[in-house]
Amino acid sequence: GAVTFDPKKLESSSQLWSGYPHILTPSFQDTAHNITALVGDSAFLPCTVSHLGDRSVTWMRKRDLHILTADVYTYSADERFRVLHPENSDDWTLHIKFTTERDAGVYECQVNSDPKISRKVTLTIKDSQLDDPLHYGIATTDTRFPDYIFDDEKGTEKSRKKTKKKKGRPSWRQRKVPTVMIEGQSERHIQRGSVLSVTCVVHHQPHSAPDHILWYHGSTNIDYDASRGGISIQ
Repeated sequence: GAVTFDPKKLESSSQLWSGYPHILTPSFQDTAHNITALVGDSAFLPCTVSHLGDRSVTWMRKRDLHILTADVYTYSADERFRVLHPENSDDWTLHIKFTTERDAGVYECQVNSDPKISRKVTLTIKDSQLDDPLHYGIATTDTRFPDYIFDDEKGTEKSRKKTKKKKGRPSWRQRKVPTVMIEGQSERHIQRGSVLSVTCVVHHQPHSAPDHILWYHGSTNIDYDASRGGISIQ
């Protein structure tokens, strides 16, 4: 049968009947444009897209125009990058594990609509020793750190339970940031094909050994689990 309609009942002139159903185009929701993370921590760069439809979401690093992820797949050899996309959600969060200072910069979340739309997110990486307020004794309730403090003058540990002041205010707690040192000479000469052994010593708080230690050759993260072998960690 014939289709009849009353234009006056339409919500807006932009929805006037054109013979085709109204199609909603992809758009970005308002999320943070600036993200800060400490060296070694995880960074989460938000990107939320409404009305994505059959389009794809891609994360790109602007510094070198490197595609990191497309849809839920990682296209970087660096396994620290992945996208977090809960099923049936509009979120496409870029997750960067074990951040380094080199990760700082601009990242772009793109949708391959017509025309293409994109949204920039700037990541700032702070050195935990210099920029972390805990290093200067600012109070924290962060449960990542053990329940003890360090007395810098005596170099001894104190239980947090014994740091209450008379007025009931807890004394400030400082976090000792792990220090890393490569043993031996900074420059070594060996014959081609010989085995090079490099020892890394990490000084950390008791009961708070780091979960992961990353090795780099220049700015390249060394993958010692690669199938080609040749590198091992002991």
